[in-house]
Formats: sequence, structure tokens, C-alpha cells
Amino acid sequence: MNRIKFFIDVDNVIINSTKAVCEWFEDKYYWTIRSGLTNTPNWKNVKEWDFQDEMPTMTKEDIEDVFSSNKFFKFAEFFPNVKEVITELINDKRFEVIFCSIGTVKNISNKMKFLEKHFPNATQLMIKNGVIMDKSLVNMSESIFLDDNISNLRSSNSLVKICFTYDNKLDKSWNSGWRGKCVCNWNDLTPDSVEKILYQDGYGGEKYE
Repeated sequence: MNRIKFFIDVDNVIINSTKAVCEWFEDKYYWTIRSGLTNTPNWKNVKEWDFQDEMPTMTKEDIEDVFSSNKFFKFAEFFPNVKEVITELINDKRFEVIFCSIGTVKNISNKMKFLEKHFPNATQLMIKNGVIMDKSLVNMSESIFLDDNISNLRSSNSLVKICFTYDNKLDKSWNSGWRGKCVCNWNDLTPDSVEKILYQDGYGGEKYE
């Protein structure tokens, strides 16, 4: 029996990247925040991909710097139950876990080391930032795809597309408008739960009214 490929995004799916960026910003601009020249960002209020709603002084260069920095993965935290559930999936003979993520060369390098440390038996498929900023070049046919960014989900050819929403809300610039399958808790992604999702009718894509 062939294992079912389960493609899993990294940022804001297994690790809370939004929170890590806010903590990096606090660390870098500590004295600016303390002097009252800018506010302390609250990651729970971030709804824009460029963080301008919570950190209006954050530049494009800042965003590139934070994701490429070694400090990013010191701030990065797993969402609840991630390590336990992904380990179950990796050890389950029904699935092949493949981490699929986009980033700069430095970000990819750090990300691969981070994943290898915590999930040494998982496959990694990393995509360098470039002209194509989605994952459509990856053949995901007959597979499951978990991502927080709906443009990645919509452009893929995966059989089952699942949007991960860490707060159970579709009000972010990267997930607003999604009408397909959503999960907000990793306990809903255990091997048995994923198999049920796979074989349920109507979850091969988005459902439109």
C-alpha cells in the first residue's frame, strides 16, 4: 500500500510565525517601544501579511531580515500538540509527511535545520523566493495539502486542501474568502482524523454556494 502524501506548510501552520515576528520586532526596537515612539505589537491582532496593522514602521527589509535571522527560530514556538501529532503521522504507515515551505536561502537553511532537529524522519521540500510565490510547481496530485495561505491552496493540484487557521478566524489578508475545509487545532489532524477527512465527500476543493 502506497503512503498518502501529506504536504504541510511551516509558517503559521506548525510554528507561530506571526508571534515570532512580533517578538523579534520588540527585541530589535526595544528602546523605541520603551520611549513611547511606537507601540508594543500584539500578534493576535495581526491581520495583514506585511504586519502594517500592528507594526506600521516595519519595512519590507525588516520582514526579510526577521525571517532570515537566526533569532527567528529562537522566538518560534510550536502550536499546541504539533510535535505529538506530526510524530504520529510520521510513524503511521498510511502517510508520508512532507514539509513544503517558501523562503529566502537563509530562511530555508535555518528552517531545514529546525525541522531536522524536531522531525528527523520527515521529508522536506523547500522553495526559494522567486517569480512564483506559490507552490503550484509542486505536484501534489492524490495528496493532502495543509497551508494557512489560501493562494497556495487554490493554486495547488492536491486532492484535499485544508486551511489552517490558528485562531479559527478567516479574517486575515492571507485566508479571507476561503470556503473549503478548515482546522484550527492539531488534535483534529491525527492520522485517523486525516483519513476521515480524505474520504469524506466534498472536501476535494472549495465548496461554493
